[in-house]
Amino acid sequence: MPLHKRTFRSYNPGWDSSASANDRKRTEHLQLGTLAATATRTIFKASSEVLIKAVYLIVETTVAAHGSNHWTFNVYNVTKGTSALASADTTTDSDVTGYTALTAYTPVSLAVDQYLYLAPDDVLELVATKAASASSLVDLVAVVEYEVTGETTTTSTSSTTTTTTTTTTTTTTTTTTSTSSSSSTTLT
Repeated sequence: MPLHKRTFRSYNPGWDSSASANDRKRTEHLQLGTLAATATRTIFKASSEVLIKAVYLIVETTVAAHGSNHWTFNVYNVTKGTSALASADTTTDSDVTGYTALTAYTPVSLAVDQYLYLAPDDVLELVATKAASASSLVDLVAVVEYEVTGETTTTSTSSTTTTTTTTTTTTTTTTTTSTSSSSSTTLT
């Protein structure tokens, strides 16, 4: 199909609400550079209504888990008053149950599990908190997987009431025919 014949919807299948879920899935990669200290970085802005499916971090150099020299991560929807998308922080602190090391070029999930629906223009920020002498996060990349759930930028509710009135008019015509007879009698 020639380029000029393609429609807006063929370039943006998420815009079509009848598109399948696979057509609405998207992935954003954001290069955050090297972090040597606690930092907050904007990682995503919703352009329409979306559902966050996952958030991953990838580093170029392995960061070992450690009890005191570690990193702690979480993602927040700063548009909604800093609502955390993960109910528990992801950490490289080996003293914390569920800790993880950051292995070079291996995605680490931030286990987002709440406040996953974003409205248009909602903004997500990654907060990376460094403890003590943790190694730098070399060439940190944030990956946000999401699904387009809406095509509008406004949420509205409408109600329609339909009233049907039926009027029936019946006309009855009655024709009455009467016959009268008269008789006269003469008496003498």
